[in-house]
Parts: sequence; structure tokens; C-alpha cells
Amino acid sequence: MIIGIGCDIVSVSRIKQAVESYGERFLKRIYTAHELARAPKGEQRYNYLAKRFAAKEALAKAMGTGIGAAIAFADIEVYNHESGAPGLRLLNDLALASDAVLHLSLADDAGMAQAYVIIEKR
Repeated sequence: MIIGIGCDIVSVSRIKQAVESYGERFLKRIYTAHELARAPKGEQRYNYLAKRFAAKEALAKAMGTGIGAAIAFADIEVYNHESGAPGLRLLNDLALASDAVLHLSLADDAGMAQAYVIIEKR
């Protein structure tokens, strides 16, 4: 049974501008150390960061909370399963019901990054 759906799209140039304007302050507020360690170098870095930003927004929408008092960007981590498929982790004592499963799809094209999250109850 689906208990939440969230979708977000973000301009890669918006993320690039934030990184260039605010540097480490922005990066540490939005991304986990694990996400930053895995970020590629060069221009692909911004696609990578934008997809993860969109994933965090999409999860917050699927949870029905949005980013704010209940959940922060740094409470959500995007990682890759052994298969390479993207996944989501909740950090800092945040949790969903034990029977909830998170599904994540990421895409980027033409300067835009998109994430789609489904929360499923098994």
C-alpha cells in the first residue's frame, strides 16, 4: 500500500550558484559527509548535488512534512545500493514505521534534476 508520494525538480544551475555563493556553509547544511565524499569532481558534481537535493525535498513531501521544523536536509541521506540503485536513509533519530519501505528514482537532463519518492507500507 502506498502511504506517500513526493516529487521535486530543481535547476542544476541553482545548486551550482548556491555552492559558489555559500560554499561549505551550504554544503554542510544540505548534504551528509558520506554524500559529499562520493560527489564527483567537475561539472558533474552539480548534477549529483542537485539530484540529492531534489531527493530530500521529494522525501519530505512524501512524508507530508516538508523541510522545516520536523525534518532538516541533513536528516536525509541519499546513498547507492550495491546494485547502484539510489536509496534513502533517515538519520538523527528520524524514523518511519518499521514496515515502511522507501523507493527513490533520480534523473537529470537539460540542466534539471528530478527525484521521485514513494513510501510503501508492506
